[in-house]
Amino acid sequence: MMDQRKLFFWASGAGLGLLLVWAIIQNVGKHHEDSGDQDGGDTETLTFFVHCTNEVAIVAGPGKETHDMNKLAFGSTLIYDNDVTEGPELSSKLIGRREGMAIMDNFAGENFYLLFTVIFEHHQKYHGTLQVQGTEIGHGDREISVVGGTGDFRGARGYSTFYLYTATPYPIIKQNFVIYKDSFNYKPSVDEKLMARYSPQ
Repeated sequence: MMDQRKLFFWASGAGLGLLLVWAIIQNVGKHHEDSGDQDGGDTETLTFFVHCTNEVAIVAGPGKETHDMNKLAFGSTLIYDNDVTEGPELSSKLIGRREGMAIMDNFAGENFYLLFTVIFEHHQKYHGTLQVQGTEIGHGDREISVVGGTGDFRGARGYSTFYLYTATPYPIIKQNFVIYKDSFNYKPSVDEKLMARYSPQ
């Protein structure tokens, strides 16, 4: 199991690829989509794509001295910085950046503790940052907590799911944020505003 994970990490040469255990590859296509209506319309769902190119560094623990992804083990710490776009193509509209760190936090080498920030620089609706923190576990889709934010997302709470959208020509991650509307500066869409205006009182 560990050899499969390390081979994937090394072959991708990608920051966020390092955050995906071998089970993600085995479960591509078995994911589910989050819906903004799953909590009775009380959530806002934001979806974007993270491009895992080569912006990664091993800064502590096993693998640091040789920069060898095959040496990753308990305590390995990595930092990454990747483009976030509206669609899966690299030429798609740039939304911002996903920056943070990952620490291999169990002896079996199956999980990473993730701590990262998504910086919304060019989003059409929101500006600010979302903070995500937690250990990604399980198989298929990964789920971790939204613990806060800044700007329009100040005080945000909810969760984020992500999965490997494609592995070629490099790993691309599809990520969903599901955020409770009452926890941040929610901005209704044009359609929602029209419905509110003409709905019976």
